[in-house]
Amino acid sequence: MSSTSALLPDLRKRLSAAGPFIDAVFEHLAPRLIPDEQIRASKNAKRFNDPIWKTIKLDYEEVALVELPLFQRLRRIRQLGLAYLVYPSAHHTRFEHSLGALHVAEQMLATLTTKSEDQGPSDRDRRLVRLAALLHDCGHTSFSHVGERALNAEASICDQFRTVNAILNEAFKDQVREQLADLMSKDKGQPAPSTLGQTSPPTAELISILLVLSAPMERFASRLGVTAEDLMLVASLIMGRPHNFSDKDGIYPDYLKSIVSGDLDSDKLDYVARDAYFAGIPIAADVDRLISQLALVNHVVRSNTNRKLNCKLLGVLPSGVSAFEMFVMTRSYMFSRVYQHPKVRVAERALVRSIGQALAKKSAAGGDVERNVIDLLYGIHGDDACLLQLDQDLGASQSIAQSWRKPRRALAITPRNVVGYDEDNGLTVSALLKQWSKAADVLINDPSPIESKIAKLLGATDDAVVVDWQRPPNIKENPAIFVSDAFAKSSLTPISRAFDISQLAKAYEDVKSLAWVFVDHENIADASVAAAIVLNDEFGLMPRKSAITDAKIDLDEFAHALEDLKKTPHHAGLIGASMDAISTNLRGTLVIPARMLERYLPFAEADRTPAAFELADALAALNLSYGHLGEVNAALTVLRAVGEFIVDKQEEGQTAKLSLDETELQKELSNYLRARFRDDDTIQFSQEAQGANGRLDLLVSAGRSNRIRVVVELKAEEATFETSVKNNIDQLESYLAQETVGRVGILFCRFKCDDDRKLRELVELKALKDDKLAICVGQNVPRDTASRRKRLKGAPASGLAQTS
Repeated sequence: MSSTSALLPDLRKRLSAAGPFIDAVFEHLAPRLIPDEQIRASKNAKRFNDPIWKTIKLDYEEVALVELPLFQRLRRIRQLGLAYLVYPSAHHTRFEHSLGALHVAEQMLATLTTKSEDQGPSDRDRRLVRLAALLHDCGHTSFSHVGERALNAEASICDQFRTVNAILNEAFKDQVREQLADLMSKDKGQPAPSTLGQTSPPTAELISILLVLSAPMERFASRLGVTAEDLMLVASLIMGRPHNFSDKDGIYPDYLKSIVSGDLDSDKLDYVARDAYFAGIPIAADVDRLISQLALVNHVVRSNTNRKLNCKLLGVLPSGVSAFEMFVMTRSYMFSRVYQHPKVRVAERALVRSIGQALAKKSAAGGDVERNVIDLLYGIHGDDACLLQLDQDLGASQSIAQSWRKPRRALAITPRNVVGYDEDNGLTVSALLKQWSKAADVLINDPSPIESKIAKLLGATDDAVVVDWQRPPNIKENPAIFVSDAFAKSSLTPISRAFDISQLAKAYEDVKSLAWVFVDHENIADASVAAAIVLNDEFGLMPRKSAITDAKIDLDEFAHALEDLKKTPHHAGLIGASMDAISTNLRGTLVIPARMLERYLPFAEADRTPAAFELADALAALNLSYGHLGEVNAALTVLRAVGEFIVDKQEEGQTAKLSLDETELQKELSNYLRARFRDDDTIQFSQEAQGANGRLDLLVSAGRSNRIRVVVELKAEEATFETSVKNNIDQLESYLAQETVGRVGILFCRFKCDDDRKLRELVELKALKDDKLAICVGQNVPRDTASRRKRLKGAPASGLAQTS
């Protein structure tokens, strides 16, 4: 390996220039945590008793690092932040976790050494991997990830860390990363593992890297025989981008970085076992067996300089695949059961707010922002000292900790308990998924505007409301783990071939997507109503009964609170419409939020919103049961496509030339729909399908397993839209009487008359017998100019309406 000692000061200089906070880490934090005067003269190793791994052995240089304030402060930083509020025994710290990660790294190295057909890791490699595992968490703030989220809330600091990440990615170039990512992405269309892409480590790990690269660490490490080159490699291992990582024999030990920072690293193996143990939760994962089943996978690649390299990748034996699968599922279970427990999350949000308020108060008083952050979140005495400091800084009448448990559940929101989930078919309609995604993009990043709106409607302060929109457990669909298959030496065998991780990820995303609204208010039913109204107004997410009862709110109390709110002067406009819609939904009547209906309307933006509200009102007035949802959704999907067909014809300027021949109309629309849904396997077409009451013009089947069949009746004639609908609605109704088709059909009328109405005014809902529904849509073929001069003036506008 070439010497890199001269590169470290230059790298530090470039990193310091990223911004004042990064400079403060080097100039203020690092000297405090790594004092020059502290050096352990003893050459003795040390053993620690541990409830998970029994005995953990540290070499003398590791003991010296552990005795630094840098590491001792981890004794007072709880591994799980505020989880002890729910799991009283979860008081374990980053200190023992870091020791455990080192021990697991050693166990992984030992297993891989015994199974290596050629030379295993060198003594130097082993030493540096152990140091990286030991130091990977030394940059954590007080309260672990809670403090990290408060740090990330400071926009200027986030910008500096983005710059740091770019500098480190450039400094720590991986010779084979791009090739491996390309190979993996070509494996049966699998996505490339995120660990092979441009990495962006968490903020805490970036600070760990900065502390490892700091001048005080360089001086301290030199006394232990650890060179600047070694520190560069330790930092690159923590980042998951091995630096200068090949030897004279052309061997590239990629597995070393995977042990420290990968999809199956020592950090994850320790924290899953340790967190479950201290939370008192039995788990099924057999970590010891999984470690024993690790193996090296050889793969020949070309370096950036076109040098042939034997790349050694981290893998598992075929007999270890089931152990890995169980580990993935256990980790996901821990996310939903412990890491994202709602009561823990709401307390964490309150703490993040308090930290932000304290920092803002200090900044307003003219303090140094960077020093304030470091002094508060990186104090040597950890969590409890930070909490005491917050109480003093904010001048709270009672401890902040006493307020953590005040907010109560007001709503529990999942894709399955809001309007749009089709219970009969077990499906979430596409429009709901899009609205859910839109809400997640907003509320995961910054829920404060929505919290303010709920608080305003409730007459409460902003800090009384917490909207906690969680990301589903992180299950990577294609982790960078390989199967050591003796019969597939010519190609990589990703573990995703052994079991379909993508299906597990999709299932967890469907089931575990969860959001909570917590409110500190004397009448929790009022709070639930306010939250329901705002979520419906903003995102078209209308809570169903289960969203209310899952939050332990009595439905009668919710209904009374809603009626009381409707009587107050006056919540007009969107809020008034939301109250009516929510009230109708509670009675079991099908209501689709206007924000969701906008997804189905291919109108210009100025027309889309008012049309969606008119359509929502018309649909609610029909008093259809919620069981119609799947059929209405399928018909609306077809309606959107038909609307796009009409709009395209208008934009092409072809409307005056359109044929009034029904056969020609059928051909035009069929060809358009087939092209429109060419890549959508959930939509199928039948042209002139045979029905019990005649041949259907077009039959569209929507869905996968339980397909819903939507009848599309086509008419083309010289008449008004109203006349065409009146003359042909009976034909559609006769088709809908068949048991083999859905209860909602579409009547598409191409008509020719003097009519200047927009498309949004040519959509009408008609209730039919036996709870059937017709969605009527018109396409006007204008008369020639001479005829238009004679047109009658004052033609009535129908708008979006429903009739019986």
